[in-house]
Amino acid sequence: MINVTYFDSPVGRLRIVSKNNSLTMIVLDHHEPAFDCPFTTENTPLHNEASKQLGEYFDGTRTEFDLPLAPEGTPFQQKDWEALRSIPYGTTC
Repeated sequence: MINVTYFDSPVGRLRIVSKNNSLTMIVLDHHEPAFDCPFTTENTPLHNEASKQLGEYFDGTRTEFDLPLAPEGTPFQQKDWEALRSIPYGTTC
C-alpha cells in the first residue's frame, strides 16, 4: 500500500510517499498529479522520521539523511538519482 503525508517546508509543501516501509519519493506537492491507485495518509514512524529529518535539514542542523530509500523509475531515472545522492552537502554540480 502506498502511504502519503505532507511536510510544509520553506520551499513549499512537500509530498512524502512510501511503499513497503521505504521512501519512494519526496516532491513539491503541486508538481505531481494525484495518485490513481489506493493510498493511505497514515502518519507512520517512517513519515514522522522523514518529517523530522527534513525539518532539521531546513533548520541547517542536518547535512545527511538516514532513511530507507526505494525510488521508483526507469533505469535512466535510477542512474540520475544515484548520481544526485553522491553530491556532497553544500556543493553544486
